[in-house]
Amino acid sequence: MKSSTKMKTNKPLSGKQVYLRHSFPCAEGRCLRGEITEDDLEKLKQLVASNEEPDSEFLRHCFPLSFGPFEARYLNDSRGMWNPEVVREFWVTCHGRNGDEKLNSCRVEEAAVVKAIVRELKGKGTLVSVMYPGAHDTFFALNIYDIVLTDGDTVRLHQKVVIEKVS
Repeated sequence: MKSSTKMKTNKPLSGKQVYLRHSFPCAEGRCLRGEITEDDLEKLKQLVASNEEPDSEFLRHCFPLSFGPFEARYLNDSRGMWNPEVVREFWVTCHGRNGDEKLNSCRVEEAAVVKAIVRELKGKGTLVSVMYPGAHDTFFALNIYDIVLTDGDTVRLHQKVVIEKVS
């Protein structure tokens, strides 16, 4: 993913922007498999780069494997389906968990949204050395959203992409 996909992070994200941030790491793979078009991928990149709010129908079209379960679980939630905290709750507690057979081609640590601890920043902070809490081995994750990070920060990852800073 090129630097042109970086999302501005100077204001709170809407629920749809949080959803896009979590689902975007899967976009290129979905395009390569013919599940979305190159035009769809370019539109997703533009939405991320400009920090625009995506249309929910476009999200449904591009990411049906996550959108269907998300909508089924939260459509009638009293907090509002597009409340940013509701969207985060879905990605953290539901996506890629509980034997989701449609995601079984991915390893759980790639499909699920997981916490990791920043150990070291490489270059201008776009490559981040991280480790799972309580683990000893480190691995690399990408910081495509240009989130300001320091050693010791806790982050959430999806597909080895830093999605957001937790602390």
